[in-house]
Amino acid sequence: MVDEQVSFEQPTKPAKRALRRLRSFVSTRPFIYLPLRKLRKAKTVVGPDTQLLIEGAPRCGNTWTEALIRYSHEGDICLAHHSHAVAHVKAAVKRGIPSLILYREPDAAIRSFLALKKIPEVVSVNDAFIEYVLFYKHIMRLSREHIVFASFEDVTQRPDLVIEKLNHRFSLRLRSFNATSADERQAVFDLMDRNTPPQGEAGDNYSHSNPNHYDEKRAQIVAAAKKAILEPQFAKQRAAAHKVYGQLKSDIQ
Repeated sequence: MVDEQVSFEQPTKPAKRALRRLRSFVSTRPFIYLPLRKLRKAKTVVGPDTQLLIEGAPRCGNTWTEALIRYSHEGDICLAHHSHAVAHVKAAVKRGIPSLILYREPDAAIRSFLALKKIPEVVSVNDAFIEYVLFYKHIMRLSREHIVFASFEDVTQRPDLVIEKLNHRFSLRLRSFNATSADERQAVFDLMDRNTPPQGEAGDNYSHSNPNHYDEKRAQIVAAAKKAILEPQFAKQRAAAHKVYGQLKSDIQ
């Protein structure tokens, strides 16, 4: 059974929720957000050596795609990634840095996000939909000269086409990827785990985005979140997220 203490409507840690809301506010402002991000995760921040930026809302294939690009590149590649912040993309666009923007159907992204450990403590269903809308509404206002959009289905089911597009558009010289090869997919999953620092009290050293590690408890939480997001009190924000999603278009053909 899902822990009865899990609530998707009212976070149990209001102070941390307030900090996350403040983070959402500054996440659209590069001159505030980027210096703060550099203090915590400098290696993930866009800079003069960045070859590709990968960004999307949480649970849109960010971790898989980062590992896919690293696996497909001969030698090291300088990537900016995982901020889930518009400010990061704005900085890349301003510098003319190639950017891959990931997106996913909002219900799927948000129920997966809410199933992450400790997220319901600081993020409500409404908060999650609001963050989704904030990210993509701002992204759609940016110049697409140096941006490629790819859906969750593109990067997980058609990664070979994503690689081809990035090579053609940005001359990244990524190695071709065999999307039907179980061995190649497993190699990317393994890289996801290796790139993840130990987490939690038990020091888990695997990626929580790796489906190979999903268990029954997680499946139950996802099912509960799936039910919760359909509640009437979340209809307005959910509709706004779906409206934005309907305006997004993949560049992967």
